[in-house]
Amino acid sequence: MKVTSFFKLLLCSHLILNLAVSGQAQSITDRQLAQIDSLFQEYQNIPGAAVGVFRDGEIVFKKGYGLAHLDYRIPVTTETVFETGLASTQFTAACIVLLENQGKLNLDDVVQKFIPEFPRYPEGDITIRQLLLHTSGLRDYIRIFFAQAKPWNQDFDEERALELMMTQDGLSFTPGSRFAPGDSSYSLLASIVRRITGMSIGEFAQKELFGPLGMEHSFIYEDLGMIVPNRAVGYSDEGTGYQMHHYFNFTGGGNRRVYSTIDDFFLWSENLKQSRIGNDTFLEKMFTRGSLNDGSPISSSLGLDHGRFMDYALMGYGGHWAGNASMYLRFPEADLSVVVLSNNGTVNAAGKAYDLAAILLPPKEAQGMTEAGPAPASTPETITLTTEQLDAFASDYFNYESGYVRRILVEDSKLIYSRLDAGTSRLSPISEHTFIMDNVPYRVKMDFRNNTEGQPCMYVQVEDEAEIEYVRTVKPAYTPEQLTAFEGDYYAPTLDVTYSLKAENGNLESTIGRHSFLTWNPVMTDLFNEAHFGYLLFEKNDKGEYIGFTMNNALGEVRFEKR
Repeated sequence: MKVTSFFKLLLCSHLILNLAVSGQAQSITDRQLAQIDSLFQEYQNIPGAAVGVFRDGEIVFKKGYGLAHLDYRIPVTTETVFETGLASTQFTAACIVLLENQGKLNLDDVVQKFIPEFPRYPEGDITIRQLLLHTSGLRDYIRIFFAQAKPWNQDFDEERALELMMTQDGLSFTPGSRFAPGDSSYSLLASIVRRITGMSIGEFAQKELFGPLGMEHSFIYEDLGMIVPNRAVGYSDEGTGYQMHHYFNFTGGGNRRVYSTIDDFFLWSENLKQSRIGNDTFLEKMFTRGSLNDGSPISSSLGLDHGRFMDYALMGYGGHWAGNASMYLRFPEADLSVVVLSNNGTVNAAGKAYDLAAILLPPKEAQGMTEAGPAPASTPETITLTTEQLDAFASDYFNYESGYVRRILVEDSKLIYSRLDAGTSRLSPISEHTFIMDNVPYRVKMDFRNNTEGQPCMYVQVEDEAEIEYVRTVKPAYTPEQLTAFEGDYYAPTLDVTYSLKAENGNLESTIGRHSFLTWNPVMTDLFNEAHFGYLLFEKNDKGEYIGFTMNNALGEVRFEKR
């Protein structure tokens, strides 16, 4: 993760206010304060972020960086109200647990108990628990909307999301068989709240969650005409300068659209230590990690993700959406929480939160016991490999689940891990075929070996999570004439959309009507990917003619037939 520096534009009253707050921070050293300011300097004169640090039941640091509104040059302050994006899911999960505490539902109830008209898919029925754990298999309605190239400036609410889900003829996978975070599950939970209570999820959250916790500036955005004092507007830079990407007409709750502030997040964070809402099972249900049908554990509990960072157990959640980004991290062993709320969809807010935690967390002993159990072993010693040995790993590698391509290079006698358009990292060998990533505060290991089918692969492992398989590939050298064989119109009944493909500059350009859609890059023979939207796998008939393709992404496998 990049460590960047502090924003200095906001002097005068803003700086005086925030330094007064920071002055309370007995547990943060002057050196740490300087490091934090340096970390967030990147936000100078651009859309910014509000930052909070909570320790031992107090707000020990809070500060604003950058601009909340570019038109009027309004600075971010600690009172700025941000859309929290995917961090909203923890509040939706809390609403569902409150209904369970009240005896109005059971987490193992099926969706049709509350929405009888919801389809019964051939892959199986979906339970509320599977919705909460992101194991439902529902196709992502945001992806469906995007795949149909619908404009985002139209009104879109929870009911529209439900309609899109109900047009699908199947699921991405059997419910409970995979963990795959998406938007549909939590949007459907919002619909269930409405069916049970007669209230929207925004009304229910205000009555049962935000109100009782004193979160006076938190709400779920459901009213297009609502005036939001101190609102930060979301922006992103697509290479031509920052543009407003805030979707004011989008009111689909459940998976997003919670607005909040640093002070309100502190109240929520304290509630996750000793809950003031629900009954005595509330926190246990929120924190219990889920499992798949075969008993395999997953990293998610209800609206929260779990993992380790710098040998500390952590929980939290975040994400980016429409020029807004957020990340909330809680480290129970250190009684430390950090939150970054941002209206900048280009700068990595999640990375900033982890970098902030790395500044504040005290190092653990390399040996002995910790509160979470045996301390992990110290970082293994690195060895030296020849350039010839390193060259043996240089190639592109492809992951069939995500559609991501990773490139391994050799530079200055060092192996380089490239995410193509998303940065690089240096790798150090710890054996002849195993490497660790340099200069990151968590452990990332790459092991190069054959899979069970004998294919050369790169296996990536973060901390103690399951390995991710990337198959070694050779990018095909298609001639312009060969690429024209893929051209044509392809129709998907599931999405009711036609993609027109045309060869351009060694890639396939797709359009929907007159709308330019995505550029697909050749990865291997008959397979093209797009960095953020999955990949297309083409199929031929007996004559060698392309007759269709399967699009693989968060929607699962969607079949397109050539017209």
